[in-house]
Amino acid sequence: MIVYHQKIKDGDKKIFIGEDAYPFCQPNLLLVADGLGGRGGYPHTKIDHDILEEEKLFDVMFKHVFPAEVDEEFLAHVHKSFSEVFQTKDYYFSSDQTTRSSGYFASRIASIIVLYELKYNEEFAIDGIFADVMSKAGEEREQALQAYGDKLASILKEKMAKIAEKVGFQVETSLSGAYLLPSTLTVALVKEDKENNAVDVLYLWAGDSRGYMWNKHGLHQITDDHEAGETMTNLITLSRPDFKIETRHLRFQTPCALFNATDGCYKCPRYSSPLEMEMTILTAFHESDSFEQVAERLCEQYSVIGRHDDSNTMAFELYGYQGFEDFKVAVEKRLADINQQIVGKMEDILTKDYTAEQQRLEAELEDIIYADCFGWSAIPEVQSIICKMMSENSYAPYVAELQKSGATQEELEAKAMAFKEELVAWIKANYTKVRIDREGTLDYLEEPELFHGLLTGELDYTTVFLPTSHVEASAILNDWHERYTAFKQASKGQSQLIKEIQGRFVQRYWRVNRDTIAHEVWTKHRHVLGEERVANIEAQLKQYLAENQEVLKKIELRSKIYKEYDKEYNKYFRGTKL
Repeated sequence: MIVYHQKIKDGDKKIFIGEDAYPFCQPNLLLVADGLGGRGGYPHTKIDHDILEEEKLFDVMFKHVFPAEVDEEFLAHVHKSFSEVFQTKDYYFSSDQTTRSSGYFASRIASIIVLYELKYNEEFAIDGIFADVMSKAGEEREQALQAYGDKLASILKEKMAKIAEKVGFQVETSLSGAYLLPSTLTVALVKEDKENNAVDVLYLWAGDSRGYMWNKHGLHQITDDHEAGETMTNLITLSRPDFKIETRHLRFQTPCALFNATDGCYKCPRYSSPLEMEMTILTAFHESDSFEQVAERLCEQYSVIGRHDDSNTMAFELYGYQGFEDFKVAVEKRLADINQQIVGKMEDILTKDYTAEQQRLEAELEDIIYADCFGWSAIPEVQSIICKMMSENSYAPYVAELQKSGATQEELEAKAMAFKEELVAWIKANYTKVRIDREGTLDYLEEPELFHGLLTGELDYTTVFLPTSHVEASAILNDWHERYTAFKQASKGQSQLIKEIQGRFVQRYWRVNRDTIAHEVWTKHRHVLGEERVANIEAQLKQYLAENQEVLKKIELRSKIYKEYDKEYNKYFRGTKL
């Protein structure tokens, strides 16, 4: 089963929006790819016009990198992949909206190259890959599979570069961070072992398109995203020649369903747990009588719940089931289990938007905490925290002003320590016992206590009395006294200068970063706000939480149920090697 949903704007000119490639689905091979709409969202206008013609595209774009003759089935898949280009060829260059993005072309070029290699390159014959990989065990098996991933990455780099040069693909934007032909890719190579009711799957992927497995226990994520903090850490692109194709082998008991999906299928804003993604798929099967109807219903659903993304793509296949009706029986059993084990614990867990409720509560709690934070910046202790944050975050205007002011306070303190060390070293070299003025009383100190006191600042060198008959000692002490006085004046002047600089920038930094600073103060340093202010805020929070106790308990219960679900969902999940 193939699910391929892409946004379309209808009008005088039909406009397609989305970067997902047309998926490929056969029992031994599942493939999806998703071009990046951000870094690859700029249009390609300098391309060879012949690729807009269906009868010319293959010869222009692929024939020079595909030495073997391809069959009609493969050629039909190529044409289907670029159908949007063919449909809009008459007005392709009329505006940025009617052209196609670099991400659009990237997903199709990458997936078609991979399909070609798996179908026509003897080195990548699927049966041969399985024979090679499965003949090994443990780490040797992982290494053998990764070698195919590395070879495939190398081929993609080489052939995409040749295609880009021939067709005229280039970065057509001045925006920094743009990539040439960026795309994710997830391939599942499948081999059934019917004798042992099992299936072996070799995964090859880059980016955040995912491989999934579903069985009677529910949904399971198999691959993990090459993504951190909303930033893709690995993907196919000519702008990052160091990209990799990660690999993984897993064996599942049958019956089960395998599918690959792009992020438009799992990042729906309504989803606060993979359970809701599973329910979307199961409900589509429950309400349908054929795979075609399921695909239609899912596309209908994604047009509503998946509008955050321009396209939603899935390649779905069954293993060990006797057709659609047999699988539907398993779906109904799973739905019954969900109703008993999950919905039975919390009736409205799947019908009420508790994510929105939680966001509302968090926003209202923040309103209580930070209602009077506008006055916090006048508190000296808060100003000190702001100064520390400006330094730690290397706030450019502040750092630049400090540098212009000359030596920093830290540098002056370092000079002070060097001054003390020089004095202590001289006394230590010349005297073993000296007199110290302690509040008008002259005491003798032994060497260790004297030196420790001077270095730590507990004693001031001006309290040291050396024998008056020692002329050289008196001269040296007088010299040190002059230097010390000069240092004190410089330190005082520098301290005042730094305070003036801080005063100029504290309010500016506060205005720009008020929310971040206020959060830092409340979570880590709330004592600086004063007991009365803190007590007042905490009393309001306590009252608010009491008033919303029922919904808070439901949110907590929902979180607990989802955590229990996630244990099974992540059963086959392993951390990425990249």
